[in-house]
Amino acid sequence: TGVPLHSSHLCSILTQARVHFAKCPRVTRTATLSGSHKRLVVVGDLHGQLPDLLTIFVENGFPDPQGTQYVFNGDLVDRGAYSIEVLTLVLAYKLLYPETVHVNRGNHETESISTQYGLMNEVVQKYGSTHIFGLICQVFNQLPVCTVIDNSVVVVHGGVTRYDGITLAHLENVPREEADMYSTDQNALVLVDLLWTDPMPQWGRIEAGRAPGVVTFGPDVTANFLRSNGMGLLIRSHQVPSTGYGYEDMHDGKLITIFSASNYCGTQGNWGGVLVFSEPGNYTIKQYMAPPLHQVRDAVLKVDIEEPQVAPVNASIGEPATLESDAADQELRQSVVQTLHQIVVCHKADLMAHYSRVDP
Repeated sequence: TGVPLHSSHLCSILTQARVHFAKCPRVTRTATLSGSHKRLVVVGDLHGQLPDLLTIFVENGFPDPQGTQYVFNGDLVDRGAYSIEVLTLVLAYKLLYPETVHVNRGNHETESISTQYGLMNEVVQKYGSTHIFGLICQVFNQLPVCTVIDNSVVVVHGGVTRYDGITLAHLENVPREEADMYSTDQNALVLVDLLWTDPMPQWGRIEAGRAPGVVTFGPDVTANFLRSNGMGLLIRSHQVPSTGYGYEDMHDGKLITIFSASNYCGTQGNWGGVLVFSEPGNYTIKQYMAPPLHQVRDAVLKVDIEEPQVAPVNASIGEPATLESDAADQELRQSVVQTLHQIVVCHKADLMAHYSRVDP
């Protein structure tokens, strides 16, 4: 309808979520088939793109203790137009089904970043006050930083820390506060790393420049972290995959990046992806290009939530993931070409001037 949720209801959800997460450990532990769940879906960055969240629910099932379990791996907010709606919907499901919906903190679930990249402005635009933004940031500080699935898979927003020897037990000491990149406290810097680090193909660690002191880490670092914690796979998000797909497989199949905001910011032309566990150790990666909001809204109203169709399993922990393209490839190509055409037309004069300078 375009009408925001009444502020009293939103404040109630935020207050209850803050209290709930304050009681949760820093590391969430769950299992693919815990209780009566039939599958577990790991969702990467959504960045306020409500059509992507609804598309994921339509294609994989709405959160349900008798059906689909979800792990949201951070960066629910910023850049997209519906950060409040995405955050509210996920938190409401978390409160309704606390053992079915799990939420990790991302680097955008911090006051400093969400002030700069859209959430605060969206709150002011829709509610006329920064009070609600303050409540949201209190929820952010309480969010878990990591989820362990089936005692074999680690899900964290950014990646491995700058320190050797960090175990999952250490993560319980990560503070419930704003991520401070300039802190001298090791636990505070571990929090920063969990939200900010990125993988690289080279071995070792190097300071990457994405944020002060934050590193990129190689396959040896991933392998050492997994081995010291008795784990087999690291799932992270935080980056649009360089492949243009909704996922990227690295570090000899031991690390997978999942990114769920399709056509990120309306300009990137990338697929969105989710990782679906149908049984412990076996997963499939599903990709999609979310339709406009009005179309996915109609799909939500028609969806059969009893038993969604899930693509066949195509990978196991420790094996590189593979994914077949489908007929939507052509639609994506046409969309990308149309976007490029619009950009060229809009900047024709500047482009011609540049060409004249470099090729007189």
